[in-house]
This record gives sequence, structure tokens and C-alpha cells, in this order.
Amino acid sequence: MHESTYFTEMVRIAFMSQENLSHINDKGEARVVDLSGEKGQIVGESTFNETIQSSPAVAGNALFIRSDKHLWKVAEKP
Repeated sequence: MHESTYFTEMVRIAFMSQENLSHINDKGEARVVDLSGEKGQIVGESTFNETIQSSPAVAGNALFIRSDKHLWKVAEKP
């Protein structure tokens, strides 16, 4: 079990992929935490600066996130 101090706000969305835990809180703050070690380590952070209150959708190699104002597509550059 991993102990975490990263979740200081209400986590609205959490999902796992391989050894990473990704989460977005209701303020639109997103983090990717690598869980492969003994302690989780933040390996990515981003802020949407909008309210997020929905679940993400996966299509192909992209993640779609709906905020109160926009629909965001998160994917690697081709």
C-alpha cells in the first residue's frame, strides 16, 4: 500500500495505467504518480484552470476530459 500526501483536495477522477496513478481534482489540478517504487513519486503535473466534475473517456491513444467550459484531448504528439 502506498502512503500519499499528494491528495490534499477532493479527487474527482482517478485511473490507473500500468504502474501509474493519474488523478484530477475538482479544481482541475492533474498529477501522474509513478507507483513502481516503495513510495509514489509525482512524474507529471498539469493544471486545466477549470472545474472538472466528470469522468475521463479513453478513445484510441487519447484521454478526453470535460471541464465546465471545454472538452480536452490529452495525447502524445504524433
